[in-house]
Amino acid sequence: MVFVAPERPPTVEISGIKMHVTRHGDPLLDTRRKLNAPGKISGTVLDTCLGLGYTAIACGKLPAVEKVVVCEADANILQLCRENPWSRELFTNEKIQLLLLPAEQLLFGVPANYFRIVIHDPPRLALAPQLYSTEFYREIYRVLNPGGRLYHYTGDPNRGIRQRPLATRTKTRLMQAGFRRVKLAYMGVVAVK
Repeated sequence: MVFVAPERPPTVEISGIKMHVTRHGDPLLDTRRKLNAPGKISGTVLDTCLGLGYTAIACGKLPAVEKVVVCEADANILQLCRENPWSRELFTNEKIQLLLLPAEQLLFGVPANYFRIVIHDPPRLALAPQLYSTEFYREIYRVLNPGGRLYHYTGDPNRGIRQRPLATRTKTRLMQAGFRRVKLAYMGVVAVK
């Protein structure tokens, strides 16, 4: 875990990349910005990648949210959550269903039109390319309610090196998967089924 500031929650660094934007902020501010991107969050929510659980916890506190399903593929990350006092609510909030399972495996077992909101904040592309594929996006599309929304955090990796930013390439793949009203949002993309 990486210390951010006194009285603020830590973040985690994986392969040299921090899980949260901490420049000019902290993990809680980053989480709020991510959750503001898709608009009102309600119903049943899928958080595809646990991280330290701040997104799932914030969703679980919202009165309009009935249930938060959150996946994590790495048991080491789950252990960090158990050790992080800022992650405790993952294990006490009855709205939160925590699964040690890769998101792509979960999606294949979920019925169509199950989630109202999907928050997709995956590891970087080089570490988990399957979570950026058109096939994966089609599964997210399938499990979203009609009118349901996806927020996909992409960050801004390799800015200045690539001709097309990751968010722009992601926007194209989301449209190929069937999403409409796809637009750039805070450090990522928002799309509507």
